[in-house]
This record gives sequence, structure tokens and C-alpha cells, in this order.
Amino acid sequence: MRVIPNGSNQNIIESKGCRVLYSYSTPVALLSPDGVWYRTDQKHSATTSKHINKFIPGGKDNPNVVLVPQGVMDTWDSGAHEAFAPGTLDLNSLEVSGLMVDDPTSWGDC
Repeated sequence: MRVIPNGSNQNIIESKGCRVLYSYSTPVALLSPDGVWYRTDQKHSATTSKHINKFIPGGKDNPNVVLVPQGVMDTWDSGAHEAFAPGTLDLNSLEVSGLMVDDPTSWGDC
């Protein structure tokens, strides 16, 4: 695991092929090993929103970012969700409404 300072009150954690943005002490965005971008669907402060928009290419205007519940982001490193493991994300199997994943069930290695 590697911790990279990314500015005031934000760090990027690199672990298991993932890059995860922490704003303050909360994981709020993630780049999976397959190159898929995820961000929390929870509304945060203006500062945290700026952190996320700086981390994700195209920020809030990027239409290819998958929104996930904050509870899912909180467990990114538990091995409970296969979407963050390389080669396991099947976008056709996700229930997508504006790229919102309502209940991913297992995210794997990341």
C-alpha cells in the first residue's frame, strides 16, 4: 500500500491495483484496475466535491463515472466487491440508471 498526499485534507491510497481518493478520512472516489472510475453518490462538502472533480478526469462532467453508495466506497478494501478486481467488471450485469450502481454485491481483490 502506498499513500500519496494529493493536497490539503486529501490523499490517494494505492493498493491492490486500485487508486482511491480519500477526502479527509473518507474514501470518495476510486480508479479500479480495469480503468473504471467510481465515485460516491453521497453529497459532500464543496471542498470534498472539488477533491473528487480534481481526481477524476473531466470531473463532474465525465459521463462514464459509475456512482456507488457511500457504504460501498467505505468497504473498497474489504475484498467484498468484485467490481474493483481486475478483469471482473461486467457492465452488462450492472443495473444502470445514469450509471448508478444500486447494489453491487462483490468487489474482489481491490
